[in-house]
Amino acid sequence: MSTHNRMRKVGEVMSSTSSDVDSSLAGYVVSYAQNREDRIIEGFFPDIESGTYVDVGANEPEDDSVTKIFYDKGWSGINIEPSPRLYVKLKNERKRDTNVNLGVSEKSGTLTFREYKNHGLSTFSQDVKAEHEKQVSEKTSEYQDYDVAVLPLKDILKKHLKNDHIHFMKIDVEGYEYNVIKGNDWTVFRPELLCIEANHVIKEWRTLLTQAKYTLALNDGLNEYYLREESLFRQKYFDYSNTMLLSGVMINPGVAKRIMIGQEDRQNLENYSSIIGKLEAKNNELNVKYSNAILELNQKKNIKKQIKNLYDSMDQKILSTIERKGRSHGRKKTSLSVDVDTMKNSASFKDLLESAKKYDAKSFYNYHAIKNPKKIHYRIIEGVYKTSRNIVFKGLKSSYKTIKKVRGVNNEE
Repeated sequence: MSTHNRMRKVGEVMSSTSSDVDSSLAGYVVSYAQNREDRIIEGFFPDIESGTYVDVGANEPEDDSVTKIFYDKGWSGINIEPSPRLYVKLKNERKRDTNVNLGVSEKSGTLTFREYKNHGLSTFSQDVKAEHEKQVSEKTSEYQDYDVAVLPLKDILKKHLKNDHIHFMKIDVEGYEYNVIKGNDWTVFRPELLCIEANHVIKEWRTLLTQAKYTLALNDGLNEYYLREESLFRQKYFDYSNTMLLSGVMINPGVAKRIMIGQEDRQNLENYSSIIGKLEAKNNELNVKYSNAILELNQKKNIKKQIKNLYDSMDQKILSTIERKGRSHGRKKTSLSVDVDTMKNSASFKDLLESAKKYDAKSFYNYHAIKNPKKIHYRIIEGVYKTSRNIVFKGLKSSYKTIKKVRGVNNEE
């Protein structure tokens, strides 16, 4: 599987709800937010399947996102982000959401926005900018200042909110929280739950929430969570132990991806091991067949060698026979030549002599061929021997009888 497909599969599993999460992440709970804010907020809304949120200072659509898990579960809402670059990401990935490229303040106008290399620290606050200038770090050494249009929160909500009910609102604007809270009409737009970054309060804003009848429900060390007066019943839904400790090991997306990839790699390794085992078994089977084939081939070579030895032995026997018959025939031919004149008028005898001459020529050739053997010489000799032997020796036998009779007649005369 390609890296792209693997990461897509990991993303699909991580985006699934806790009820159908992939077994490879069983026992783990993925949080996309900076300080697990998304899982804390989730604990206040166990009864809501598809709600509405407002994210002021939305940042990335996934990294350090408080609304990612809710969007994946079917929620939707408004993402307000002054950075054009981050706004484009939100617009591309949050099709169901309303994404607004504006800043939020207590009144409309234009403000200078400082976007740091670490965009999570970007701010409109002059006080925060001054603090970072006094204590420059790697995160704040690089930045860009540019003007951004700003509107009060109530105006943005009035224009873009599709219904009056907001389940939760997150505000993270790096020291500009007072201005954001001041710019809302809390009698009209009343989120059930507020999550506000509260570790660095530039201007006290808590009194504004108290006046709007919001009650502090939880402080996680970085953020404060407020319930509106009419939604205090949600306090009983939230149990920190069950939500943050007993529901599973809380991990960030990077760890979740490594776990998923590790699980997939282990599964692939098991599959490859199984395949290797089958290939090894097949290889062993082929080795046995190969060994048997080699044994059979050697046996055939031995048989071929034995046949060759048999052929050689037969050749020697044929050679001996031809030599013996040749010597015997030579003696008979010598004695026969004495009486040729007396039998020159015998047609049958002349024919026998011609056959004997042919036989002598073939015998002479075969004799020298055996002295310098070739692979096909046995076939040549066998052909000559079989075709000549029966004819010639039968003829010689008849000739011998005839000669014997002729000698007997001469003796009587």
